[in-house]
Formats: sequence, C-alpha cells, structure tokens
Amino acid sequence: AQASGVAPLGTDSKVPAANLPTPVLNTGISVDGTPGAGKTWNVPAGITRVRVTVVGGGAGGGYSGSGDHGGGGGAGAFAQRDYTVVPASTFTYTVGAGGAGKTSAGDGDGTAGGASSVLSPASASPSSHTMTAAGGVEGEGPPDRFGGAGGSPTNHELGSPGGAGVSGATRGGAGGGSCFGGGVAGATGYGGQGGFGSGGGTSAFAGLNGVVVFVG
Repeated sequence: AQASGVAPLGTDSKVPAANLPTPVLNTGISVDGTPGAGKTWNVPAGITRVRVTVVGGGAGGGYSGSGDHGGGGGAGAFAQRDYTVVPASTFTYTVGAGGAGKTSAGDGDGTAGGASSVLSPASASPSSHTMTAAGGVEGEGPPDRFGGAGGSPTNHELGSPGGAGVSGATRGGAGGGSCFGGGVAGATGYGGQGGFGSGGGTSAFAGLNGVVVFVG
C-alpha cells in the first residue's frame, strides 16, 4: 500500500516530475551600494516576507606628514532583520557614503562614514520600523593617530559593530573590517570597510560606501 504523503513511483521506479514539490525561489533581490537618501524599494507580487541587510559606510583614514603615519578608519556596522510584508508596499532607505581619507595637503583626520538605514512600510510587521547601521569613525592624524571605532547597529535581529581601524605607526593604520571583508587601501565600491591611514606624502584612503540589500 502507498504510504500517506509519499509521492507514487512511476514505471521506472522514480518519482514522476509532475509529483515533485515546486521549489520556492527568491523573486525579489536588490543590492544598492550607491550613496543617497530617500530611496525606495517596492515589495514584488507574491512576496510576504523580506530579509533586509544594511551596512554603514566605512570611514576614511588619517594622515601624518612626519613621524608615525595616520590611523585607519573604522568600518560601518552590520544590521539585519526579517519583515512580514504586503506585496506592492514600499520600503524607504538610505545608503551611507564612505568617508574621505585625509589628503597629503596637511596633517589631519579622515572623514566619518555615513549611516545606512531602512524604514519599513506601515503595513509591515514590525510596522514603520527603522533599522540603522552607523558609519565608521574617522581615523586620526597627529597627535594621537588613533584608528577610528566601528559603527554600531540599532533595532536589528542580527547585527554586529564594524571593525575598528588600527592606530598609525611606521606605516598607516589598517582600516576596520566589515562583514564584506577587511579594510581597504585604494579600493572603490561598497561594503563598509574602513580606509587605511597614511603619511610621508601619500594621501590616506577613503572608506567604502555602505550597502542595503533586500531579499524576498
């Protein structure tokens, strides 16, 4: 006798394709690493649950023209949460910019990274909810040359602070690492990593932009 809930076998002793379960595929995926505020993402038809990930922008490194080099910038925070949603509803979000590295024109600190955030629709659960991943703190030039702290997440289910930048020494301090990888020296794009500090005539490096990811 055929067991309840078990698909019957065909004449070739295999389960016919028509009796196989239909896989559930993601139909709404968006990755945005271009800085800006007031952006929107619409929930696709048939989607009732969305996972959102936000990463803050990485900070730029500091510069010191003499003695020890500048400290590395901190990385942006990582934050993630699932939302129950209604199709065609709209999320509003911000992608934080990476902070600039201090140029070799003079000693000084880098620039902090910008925060990334998302606001859920009023029809979602949780409703009208803001989740934020703060940007990294800038790397310092003289006199301290400290590495910047990583940004912190808020209102998340899963999250972690960004990695701290390394203080400057005979070389520029490394930028802090994010969930997308280690600190950067000269790279462009997104991921929230902090920029390396520098000195001796070479400008410090910028942090990478943050990113917002929707998966439905």
